[in-house]
Amino acid sequence: MAEIRSPLPGAGDPGLFSYPQVIHLLTVEFARARRYEYPLSLLLLRVDGLETLRDLHGHRARDLVRERAMGLVRRESRSCDFLGRFPDDRLLVVLPHTDLDGAHALAERVRAALAALEVDVEGGRPFRATASLGVACYRDRNTLFYDALVFAAEEGLREAASLGGNRVVARDPRPVGGEGV
Repeated sequence: MAEIRSPLPGAGDPGLFSYPQVIHLLTVEFARARRYEYPLSLLLLRVDGLETLRDLHGHRARDLVRERAMGLVRRESRSCDFLGRFPDDRLLVVLPHTDLDGAHALAERVRAALAALEVDVEGGRPFRATASLGVACYRDRNTLFYDALVFAAEEGLREAASLGGNRVVARDPRPVGGEGV
């Protein structure tokens, strides 16, 4: 029997949620994590050098590398995880029931698999892709809002990229009630 896959409206890729869809799923999952007190992690990924690749080899090369990166994340993640597009050629992965150690382990597996990948681009030599990844985790009611979790993952991604890329950086969301809580 053939597998039935329903394309997601606006996503462009089966199995990849659009930005509004993944944010909606994140808000729902965040509410569940708060209510039932389980950890929820985010992984935010950006392929290093994607703009340069696009400038040198065109949009098709960029899209090919991005597609391979998405495929790696799909293979390494669980069926209950949500993968979605995020602005600026980034990919957001929502990891329900996943603590910081589990999210960091997934991010490292994805980073290592991507670094080992060579993508043949037209008119050029193979492109070795690397990625910067930011990781954040909601646990023990450490924040009230899902956007603090997204911001923490974005901070981790920015730091990973500023340190040269090809690395994973985890950040905690801002504590509830300020410093020292």
